[in-house]
Amino acid sequence: TEGSFACSACENGYWVNEDGTACEDLDECAFPGVCPSGVCTNTAGSFSCKDCDGGYRPSPLGDSCEDVDECEDPQSSCLGGECKNTVGSYQCLCPQGFQLANGTVCEDVNECMGEEHCAPHGECLNSHGSFFCLCAPGFVSAEGGTSCQDIDECEDYGDPVCGTWKCENSPGSYRCVLGCQPGFHMAPNGDCIDIDECANDTMCGSHGFCDNTDGSFRCLCDQGFEISPSGW
Repeated sequence: TEGSFACSACENGYWVNEDGTACEDLDECAFPGVCPSGVCTNTAGSFSCKDCDGGYRPSPLGDSCEDVDECEDPQSSCLGGECKNTVGSYQCLCPQGFQLANGTVCEDVNECMGEEHCAPHGECLNSHGSFFCLCAPGFVSAEGGTSCQDIDECEDYGDPVCGTWKCENSPGSYRCVLGCQPGFHMAPNGDCIDIDECANDTMCGSHGFCDNTDGSFRCLCDQGFEISPSGW
């Protein structure tokens, strides 16, 4: 122009400055969305894009990559488990009795496959997130239903099991054998009858009275005397 000049056009990657006297580099990275999948780096007359690694995305300004919280995305959630975000990735935490499948789904563990949890006295039945034992006759479930324990019929049911005979427990069963409990002796007819310990005049000494009880006895002391540590 008369007495001056002006720049009317610049090469690609440059723009005319405000007073029109020079072509300056155009910072393409200042424009949002220039690098939709990565970080923008300005260069003289141009720019370059560097994609973010997996698990990262461009920041709102496009000048850095930031972690993606996959747990906020329903498509990446952990079905049946808990989603835990990690730097650049995420984890699926499955509850007890479940295992991770395909990285995103918590599936029930069939405890009855391979391991003999209820053997040898029960059958293992799988349930959602656990299992339970179907026990054989003579056994009862224990430890929350995850094992089978022998029923001690002699201890649990007492004298009615064998009457005057002696009860002997066995795995899953019991048997009655001829014999008497302590404090009894067997009569000729096979009955167990009480032993009268007081028939022995010296059982409680010279300062006590012997009182026979069913299967045992006790000593009642004269005034001024007390029972000995042995109870006799």
